[in-house]
Amino acid sequence: MTTKSTAKAAARSSHPERPAAEAVHAASSPDLIFHEIVRGLYNGSYVPGQRLVEADLTQKWGVSRGTVREALNRLAAEGIVVLSRHRGAAIRILDREEIRNLLTILELLIGLAARLAAQRINEGDNHARFLDSFEALMAFRSRPDSFELVRARNRFYRTLASIGRNTELQGLLTRMHVHLLRVQLRSQQDGMLTERFDDYSSIGQAVLAGDLRRAELAARRHVRAMQSLLDRAPA
Repeated sequence: MTTKSTAKAAARSSHPERPAAEAVHAASSPDLIFHEIVRGLYNGSYVPGQRLVEADLTQKWGVSRGTVREALNRLAAEGIVVLSRHRGAAIRILDREEIRNLLTILELLIGLAARLAAQRINEGDNHARFLDSFEALMAFRSRPDSFELVRARNRFYRTLASIGRNTELQGLLTRMHVHLLRVQLRSQQDGMLTERFDDYSSIGQAVLAGDLRRAELAARRHVRAMQSLLDRAPA
């Protein structure tokens, strides 16, 4: 072994923690911070209206302010965070009218996504892809709400939109503030768990059967259930 190789080996042995530290640092990216804040919305670590202080976030994840700002800018671009020159960043609060307007648009978009997915379900590997995401979501039917359910639900909708192959529709759906909608309505959803999964089942079965009309109607009915929650919620 050469002197240079020996020196490198010695350096590695004298810093056994370095690979783990480097892995953590590599993972502490704007993407990770984005997903951790979204996860926090579902587990209660973050709530609508809460301020996100840059110094606190840089210390928490051991990253630069530039990395934190990149994550906050992405959250702001998706409507989850509001950035203010004087108050900094804060989790956005949707008022009742904003929620109502978003649900009105979502009903149309999700309905169209389901219709297009049913139309293209037998093309290529669409059937297998969608069935996989559908079964993964339905596996949570008898399990408690969790962030893993959130991920399965998001995957289901992403697959639904992607197999329809309408990139404009996909872009519109990604800009809808579904995370905030669900968080702010979550306290009203506890009694609807079975009904919600019945809706997913109806959507999935209609798409897999290639039934355009039934798929669209099931998807729109699902979104209207969220509107019903809003109407019943205290003002």
